[in-house]
Amino acid sequence: MTDGSIEPPIDFEGAAQAKLGLWAYDRVRARFVGSRVADQIFELDASARVELDVIARIYGPASFERLTRAIESALADGTPFTIVSEIHTASGQRKWVRTQGHAADDPGSASRQVLGTVQDISDIRLLDRVTMESEMTLNQVEQITHIGHWSVSLADGSFFHSDEIKRIFGYEPSEYALGIEEAIQAYHPDDRDEVIRLFNHAVETGESYEFDLRVVQPSGDVRHAHSKGYTERDEHGKVTRVYGVFQDITDRVRAQAEKAQLEAALHQSQRLEAIGRLAGGVAHDFNNLLTAIFGYVDLALASLDHVDSGTFVRESLDEIARSSQRAAALVRQLLAFSRQQVTLPDVLDLNATLTGAHSMLRRVVTEDIE
Repeated sequence: MTDGSIEPPIDFEGAAQAKLGLWAYDRVRARFVGSRVADQIFELDASARVELDVIARIYGPASFERLTRAIESALADGTPFTIVSEIHTASGQRKWVRTQGHAADDPGSASRQVLGTVQDISDIRLLDRVTMESEMTLNQVEQITHIGHWSVSLADGSFFHSDEIKRIFGYEPSEYALGIEEAIQAYHPDDRDEVIRLFNHAVETGESYEFDLRVVQPSGDVRHAHSKGYTERDEHGKVTRVYGVFQDITDRVRAQAEKAQLEAALHQSQRLEAIGRLAGGVAHDFNNLLTAIFGYVDLALASLDHVDSGTFVRESLDEIARSSQRAAALVRQLLAFSRQQVTLPDVLDLNATLTGAHSMLRRVVTEDIE
């Protein structure tokens, strides 16, 4: 940016590498002049005169207004300034620049000038953006996997927890302000001593550790976590930092407690099924024996038709028949219990049925039921 009223600033050694150009503003002629690097940043023809409207187009309305206000303040009272803004170069390329300036003469001087620098910080802004996006991505990954990270500096005692660990402890990230001692108190009382022992052992030996523990949230809810700890040492082998990860495994622990209950229920069901099959087999065999008993009793009673009913033999055979009928009823109950008997819907007198099944129920129902 050349102008006959001001000599263009000369770049210092290394200005090109630092992408740092120099500029000057002439208050009398309201014109900018810039060094070679400044022209390269703005992509201006070094041989052409640069009017204010060219700079205004490069900076854009909002940023140029901030720049002109800052320049006027510097001219009026010597206030230095720094402005970071996005620009569009003469060729239309987008860049981020840091513009700095200060007054070169005494306040109120008619020939007062503002000198400054302009630096292309596009790479820095890109790195900042990548870093910020990486942090955002890491946060999202931690929320999805329920894994947070932490670190403790042994040099100054500084304590860092990621947002996900704060959530595991039962806090919103913006509300979390626990130090090391408060965090230790948040562990379940039965796990607290082991946490301290493993941490101290890692500090003393440099060895990593891994274990499961419980965290008691302010609401009283208990969360299960899997913790891993690692160490960092200096050139002398002394541990300077302990860091690690926390994973909320509450859902896994609860699920394991539940397949176990389900597994126990399945085993119990399998045992009952085996008992049912045994009962059914016994009932069928016993039923075959009863069939023979019924047959012989009927034959014996038929041969005693001429004998009075009051005789000992007749009464004995009648008792055998009644006992056989009760045994047959018991067999039917066993078959029903084993579900190996075809059942048909029928009107049922529950009192009579339960009374008839009393002898069997007394053996299969626990004593706390009347």
